[in-house]
Order: sequence, then C-alpha cells, then structure tokens
Amino acid sequence: MTNHQPEPGTDPAEAYATEYRRLWDATVATLTAAVQLDHPQHGPVDFSDFLASALGAVAANVGSANRITAGRPGSWESDALSQLVGGTVGYDADPVVLAPRRTLPVIVPLNVAQLVTEAYQDASTAQRETMLPHVDDAAQVLYRAGEEWSAQHPGPTEGAPAEEWDAYNAAVDAQAAQEEAAEELLRARYAATFQAYAEAFTAAVLDTARAIGLAVDVEVKAETDPEAGWWDPTDTINPADDERGDALAWHLWEAAHDRVPLPRALVEIPAEAAEEEQ
Repeated sequence: MTNHQPEPGTDPAEAYATEYRRLWDATVATLTAAVQLDHPQHGPVDFSDFLASALGAVAANVGSANRITAGRPGSWESDALSQLVGGTVGYDADPVVLAPRRTLPVIVPLNVAQLVTEAYQDASTAQRETMLPHVDDAAQVLYRAGEEWSAQHPGPTEGAPAEEWDAYNAAVDAQAAQEEAAEELLRARYAATFQAYAEAFTAAVLDTARAIGLAVDVEVKAETDPEAGWWDPTDTINPADDERGDALAWHLWEAAHDRVPLPRALVEIPAEAAEEEQ
C-alpha cells in the first residue's frame, strides 16, 4: 500500500490503475537507467546484484520478504522472486535481521488514550482498582459529587426573602466554579501523565532501534491528548501484529510496550498549572 490517496469521489479501481501505471513507469525508467550504468573499470553494471540488493531494501522497508509476493503467492513469478530475495536477505529473515537494509524512516504510532482505555476495558474488576479509566469516566466521579451537593442543598422555598436567594445562588456559583476547577485539574493531570508516558515510551523505542543497529530515522508519532479518539482513519492508532502493517514499527512498539509500564497513577501538578493549560 502506498501513501497515495485518491481524490474524493474518484473511482477506486481507476485510482488504483492510475497509481499502478505511475509506479510502473517510474520503476521501468529507474531500472533502465541502472542497466545502462557502466562501472569505470569493469564495464557494464552488475545489474543482478543491483536488483537483488534493491529488492532486499524493499523487503526491509515493508518488514518481510513475504510482503513482496503477497499479491500472488505461489505463482512462478513469485517463486522466482522469493528465491532471489531469500537468497539475498535470508529465507527466514525477520524485521530485525532486515533492519540494516532499511532505507525508509520508521514511524511508530502511539495513542496513549487508546492504550490506557483498552487495557482498562480488558482488565478484571479487581485489576481496574489500580488502573486509570478513560478521562471522561474519571470525570463522572466529579459529576456525581456535584449532583450529590445539589441534592443536599435544595433552593429556598417559594416566597423566601431575596437575601436567602442571593446567598443560595452565590453558593451554587461557588460550587460550580469548584467543580469546573476540579475537572480542569483532572484533565490536566491526565495530559501530564500521558505526556510523561509517551516520553518514556519514545526513549524505549529509540533504545531498541539503537540496539538492533537501525541506521534510518525513527519517529514516535505520539498522541497524548486524553480525549483523543482512535476510530477514524485520520487518528493516530496503535499498531497491531498485522502482515499488512510495518513489521519493524510493530517490533519497536511492542518492545517499548513490554518495557514501559502503563501509568497507574496521575502526575501531581499545581492547580495553577492546570489553569494555564486551559
């Protein structure tokens, strides 16, 4: 899958055919130029080596040699190509073995809200006692406290003096302001906690990348907004062990996930800091 996205309203089959032809033309032009390249001492380029090493880099960029033949495995073309790529990079090469051949940057997505929320949802009732729920669920505690305050502080009876009403309204306003400040502080603490987790996660990803000798750039695309979604294709979504995804990005993500514990307590921040973030 390329990063090319068809224009809205474009027929998908037509868009595919157009992009296929564009890539085919560019590939033919590049390979033709490579065949015509002459070594200054040895004459014609070793095109077989050129093509084999290029395909090895492609396998590294997509995470496995199998991705190269996934469109029609078992065909004679795929079998021949598998022999060429396997002979170059190894027949059982995993993303870590392929990593030194990679030429594209590695983008590792991280959605902290998704990670924390899904872990909470998958946990048992007992486990949830020491875990963070979604920020909106955590805010429900504050809302219920506000409802309890209202129930315990009914308004003056009909015909009560204006002074009594003024005092009641002032108390309601003060309570509302207190609830708003508490919610702002809660959401700010979630944001600070998620940011701290993302920083530790990023450090773990980069450490693993160095350990496997990865030479290309690695970027952790971290979403730390506690209210962020992960349902829309435009959202930052945590990767999965999916043969269609970037296997090396998944390897780095999984290593960091195993190494960095999920946050179980909120970072303490001053109330004034929460007000400044609003």
